[in-house]
Amino acid sequence: MPDGEDNAVWTASPDEVMGVDGLRHRSPQATIWRWRGDFQNDFAARMAWTSTADRAACCHPPVVDGTGQARSVLPGQEVPIGVTVQDPDGHGFDSHWFCYPEAGACGISASVLPGEDGQSALVRIPEGSPPGTVHIVCAVTGRGSIPLTRYCRFVLEVRFQGA
Repeated sequence: MPDGEDNAVWTASPDEVMGVDGLRHRSPQATIWRWRGDFQNDFAARMAWTSTADRAACCHPPVVDGTGQARSVLPGQEVPIGVTVQDPDGHGFDSHWFCYPEAGACGISASVLPGEDGQSALVRIPEGSPPGTVHIVCAVTGRGSIPLTRYCRFVLEVRFQGA
């Protein structure tokens, strides 16, 4: 039970994020900071959809599909991962790949090297990593008047050599 609560609702699980002040912060409140702009833009787009009869003229989120989302990896291994992106509005998109260590179960942060196409990345699992999971996220944001973001998460299961 988290922080003395009497139910299994995780209300005080901290994240570490970069704040608008350029400093890293770790707190339960910071958990939503990294997602705030995206969910506010999503709400704004949904409101725009309700105020027009021509929903096709509004912004729509990109459609993101991951390839090989779950797989076993070894410490020291380089793992290629990728997504396919469809942009329903044709405005183009930007992608941001990152390791989400707070979601993982082995306490490591893998390095993520994005490909030039924005739809692929190479993940480097550190030598000596303990067994557990490493979570890699690709955030894809459309370039429309309301930039909408969708995510694809990859869960890499780090195992011992020979296991």
